[in-house]
Amino acid sequence: GAGEGALVNLEEVEDLLAFKREWITRELRASPDELSLIHVRGESMVPTLNPGDVILVERNHRETVSDGIYVIRMGEALLVKRLQFLPEGALLVTSDNPAYQAFRVSLREQGEDFSIIGRVVWAGRRFCASIPTANGQPTEDAEFGAPIGRAEALQRPALQQRLQRRRGIGIPRT
Repeated sequence: GAGEGALVNLEEVEDLLAFKREWITRELRASPDELSLIHVRGESMVPTLNPGDVILVERNHRETVSDGIYVIRMGEALLVKRLQFLPEGALLVTSDNPAYQAFRVSLREQGEDFSIIGRVVWAGRRFCASIPTANGQPTEDAEFGAPIGRAEALQRPALQQRLQRRRGIGIPRT
C-alpha cells in the first residue's frame, strides 16, 4: 500500500483487467508476462495515487537505476513509494504526501528485509462509485445507466471471453 504498507503472505489472483497486447508493448514498452495489477491502499502517495487506485507494476524493473514510482517490500509489507537512486549506492524513499517522512535505504541491504518488486508503469482510477442499497442489489450509475455494484452483476466469464477474442490479454490483479 501507499501508506503503512500491506502485508504480503502470498499473491492471490483476485480478478482480471484486460489490456491490448499491442498497447502494452507499444505504449508501456513492457512484456505482458512481467506485469501485475495492485490496488493502492493508504494515503502516502496522494495526490499522485489515491486509495483504491489500480497500478500496473512491471516486475522486471528490479535491477534498475532509474528514478520513479516503485513497489517495494520492507519486511512483510508492500509499499508504493517514489525512489531516487543516489550515487553512493543508496535509495532515497519518499512519499508524495508531505505528511510522510522520507528515508534512505542502502542498495546493499536488498535481501530478506528489503527488495524492489517492480516499477509502476500505469495507474487507473474510478471516478464514480455505486450507492449502496439496503437489499445489496447493484445500483445504477446516474450518468451512464450501467449496472454497477456487486461482482455478480458483471458476467465476468462472458466478458473475459469477448475480450480475449478481441486479441486483448488479461493481467491478473494480485
